[in-house]
Amino acid sequence: MFRTRPGSHRSLADDPNRTASRTSATEADVGLLAAANDPVVGPVLSRADDKRLDFLERIFREIGFAAGESRQRARIAYGAFLVWFELRRVAPHRTPLGRERAAYERAILNVVLAGLPGDR
Repeated sequence: MFRTRPGSHRSLADDPNRTASRTSATEADVGLLAAANDPVVGPVLSRADDKRLDFLERIFREIGFAAGESRQRARIAYGAFLVWFELRRVAPHRTPLGRERAAYERAILNVVLAGLPGDR
């Protein structure tokens, strides 16, 4: 079973495997949210969101959270992901960078992993 502690992760900003093309693809993906009501784009986005939320929920279940709690934590984590890219789009001057970004990522993890089973 996967175990982690809040604050024990590495920042995505420090990930040597992260590439500009992956970041651009994610930004484009999030940018498609504006077309969520489009009859072609909407169903594709819905399926992608469902898969991502199911994946996150499964991860939270694997580390020991109950089903309902895992579902809520998945929504919070995915929402933070979406908001990050939307903030970069609409208010880039408000988007944390460097150490501040790493602190932001730790804060999100601390929120979604608070009360980790076994740490209570």
